[in-house]
Amino acid sequence: MRFAVRAAFAMAVAAAVFAGAAYAGPGIDGSLTGPLLSITAIAEGKTAKWELGWEQFPALVNGKGSWSSPGVIELKDNDDLIASLNSINVFYDVDPSVQLNFSVTAGNTVTTFTFTSSTVVFTPLVNPVATATAAVTVTDNTGNGVTLTGLLPGGKVYRADTDLGNYALLVNGVSAGMFQSNTANESLAGVIAGTVSSISSQFSFTLTAFDGASGTSSFTVIPEPGSLVALGSALAGFAGLALRRRV
Repeated sequence: MRFAVRAAFAMAVAAAVFAGAAYAGPGIDGSLTGPLLSITAIAEGKTAKWELGWEQFPALVNGKGSWSSPGVIELKDNDDLIASLNSINVFYDVDPSVQLNFSVTAGNTVTTFTFTSSTVVFTPLVNPVATATAAVTVTDNTGNGVTLTGLLPGGKVYRADTDLGNYALLVNGVSAGMFQSNTANESLAGVIAGTVSSISSQFSFTLTAFDGASGTSSFTVIPEPGSLVALGSALAGFAGLALRRRV
């Protein structure tokens, strides 16, 4: 009797989840594709590129994994220093979520930075709820002010994308006065119409010479509310069935 109830309970859970939107759980079609992280710095026609290698990234545990730089990384074109990467942190969850955080210092002229995450691939979700947040802080190090200019459409600094296309363009450029700092942030939450099976994120901006900038971001998608309601109803129904059979 108990076995029958447990088996029916398990079938109800599976049916409730997959009837609405598939659950992108750890180990279920979850993977990272492309470079784990790629960074480009460009100044005066010179380009420095850096990528996070697979040998540096720890194995995913329960579908999650993160990496932080052990110290300052110099971004160079041959022997020419283009910029300094003071710190970088990436977090991936195949459930799915992407978090990208950084701190940089520009070289001796206006420097263009681009940070591109890996693409997280997961079991398709139908009409998922998505939340994207991003923030950037600038600091003037030279006494003549600092300006960070977004290079994405609309002058934005951050983008969150899915395999259906762009979901969010966030954060306008930001500036600060002599030896000052300033922060700008923006977020977006809503339902993505359609079936989503991958997400990624990117920062792209220019930064004035010798000045500093840092950024944080998070992009997460979860199953549509309808599938969660169906799951809750199934659980409640089979809990009632088990109780009646005990009586």
